[in-house]
Amino acid sequence: MPILWHCQQADGHRNYLELEQMEEMGRGILEKNEVRDLDDVRMGFHLPPFSSVPHLHLHVLAPASQMNSRSLVRYGPQSYWFITVDKVLHQLKTNNKVK
Repeated sequence: MPILWHCQQADGHRNYLELEQMEEMGRGILEKNEVRDLDDVRMGFHLPPFSSVPHLHLHVLAPASQMNSRSLVRYGPQSYWFITVDKVLHQLKTNNKVK
């Protein structure tokens, strides 16, 4: 299977399960690190053209309520460069692609 460089290259038919597994791994890491409030977590991907490294990877941030202003710009709900894993999976399920 070809390497995904960013989440917008994902295809609902080929990549949905892999991205879902990435989310499960993120949740496992949160549990391992004893993060209790799973409602105070941000998990997702950067959107092009912003990329911190040249391959698809999941960001798992907790507690989200304690992110500084720089992190909010990069990973917060109002970021232009970040999409949550939930939105990615929803778009793949309904549209077979990420917008």
